[in-house]
Amino acid sequence: MAGVEPLDINKASHKDLMSLKGISTSRAIEIITARDRLGGQLTVDSFKNLPKVPVNVYQPLLDAGAIVFGSPKAARDHDASSNEGETANGDAADGDAHGQPADGADSADGDKDDDGPKSPPLSPRQVGS
Repeated sequence: MAGVEPLDINKASHKDLMSLKGISTSRAIEIITARDRLGGQLTVDSFKNLPKVPVNVYQPLLDAGAIVFGSPKAARDHDASSNEGETANGDAADGDAHGQPADGADSADGDKDDDGPKSPPLSPRQVGS
């Protein structure tokens, strides 16, 4: 589908949806009804679970990039915020999105991070005094 802008499922009209290969009137109605029921936001998983849209219809659309579920920027922003606090494999991380230990978590020095501001390190001159 080179040169064709993908259709945003979450903004598409009935007519727009019917322009997609394999999407009939009843399938377009089901997509819009499900989207409305879910607060205007279908996800890939919710789209795949629509009874009237079988895998042989949705998979080619997904594979070809013919459909998206929100603008690419919105999808990236959503992915970044939904993965905050998770490691690459999806496990909860013991810290924030910047690699800092979570409040009260052990830091590298074994201290709890909730013990207030730290003094600056001593210079060699101060150590010898």
